[in-house]
Parts: sequence; structure tokens; C-alpha cells
Amino acid sequence: MILTLAFAAMLQSGIAADYFPVQPGTVRTYESEDKDRTTLINTIGKPMDMGGVSAIPITESVGGEPGKTTYYRIDQSQIVIVAYTLAHPLADPFPVIKISPGPIGWDYQGKTASGLSGELLRAHGESKPSGMKKSMDKQVDTITVHLKAVVGQGMSGYQLDQTTVYGKGLGIIEQKTIFKLGTRTSKTAYKLVNIESPK
Repeated sequence: MILTLAFAAMLQSGIAADYFPVQPGTVRTYESEDKDRTTLINTIGKPMDMGGVSAIPITESVGGEPGKTTYYRIDQSQIVIVAYTLAHPLADPFPVIKISPGPIGWDYQGKTASGLSGELLRAHGESKPSGMKKSMDKQVDTITVHLKAVVGQGMSGYQLDQTTVYGKGLGIIEQKTIFKLGTRTSKTAYKLVNIESPK
């Protein structure tokens, strides 16, 4: 009963937002763990109206290349992707993290965009509290999400195996991803190295 009441209080305070802060103008810088030390930049934009629902654009650029924008929505206990392009919002929002007192899993089947332009997307996610971890010389409470997804089908389809650690008050603090396309495999691993908040 105590655990249930405590969790209800967490939902009322919007705990998902604690692990995915989205103040417009915030810029997060990540550095890869490979020898090239590639830089990844995430920039949070102003909330937008998408069919009566508030969507938060986050633009990601790697190595100085032009950015790609993904649109998110924050619910009380989960963060979902609502669109990869404004023109084609997802018919079914795609959960990227769920908050629970203990481990929680979910399955998803949908498309990467609405209409004929979207590829099939099947995914399984697991989220669990992972205790205190150090990020940028600061100890923070964390949640770890393991996500496996298959995008497309046949020879053009690819698999994604991703582990993401979210730090309370910081957002994503580290992420490791394995991409598989046919017989080819590539890996990326990034850690948060800086946050610039708007003045």
C-alpha cells in the first residue's frame, strides 16, 4: 500500500519529465567512446501543436552534419515519440521510456510514419530503476531502458539493439546502440559531456 501511494504521488508530479527535461533552448553535448571522439548535439526546440497535442522537437546532429528532428510527448509516466516528420505523425505513439517502481516491459507494433510512407516498426522495451550513477562529476538517480526494434522487412530492414541510461534532472546520460543490416553490424556509444541551458 505504501509503495502504491508513493507511486501515485510520483505520477501526479510528472516523474517522467524529471528524467527527460525539455526546457526549450537547452543544448546537450555527447561524445562518442571511439577513438575519433565524434560529437553529438541535441537541441531542444519550443513545444508545437500537433493535432491538439503538444509535441517537443529535439534536433540531433552528429559531427557537425545537419540535424534530424524527432518529436516527443511527455506523459506522466512515459515518454513517447509522436512523429519523425511533421507531415506524417505516428498513428500510434512509440514509447521510448516508461517509469515504474520496478522493472516494466512493453511491446510496440506500428509504423515509422503515417500512411504509405511509413516502414513497419516492431519493438520490445524494458525499463528499470538502476540506482545512482556518475555523470559529469555528479551522482544522479538513473533509469535504464533496453530497447530492441526491427524496422522495415526483407533485405532493406534493419535491427536496432539499444541501451539508454536516463539521469534524473539531466536526461539521457549515456547510450549504446547496435545496428544490424543484413550481415553488417555497426556500434555507437555516447556519453553526456556538457549541458548548456538557456539564459
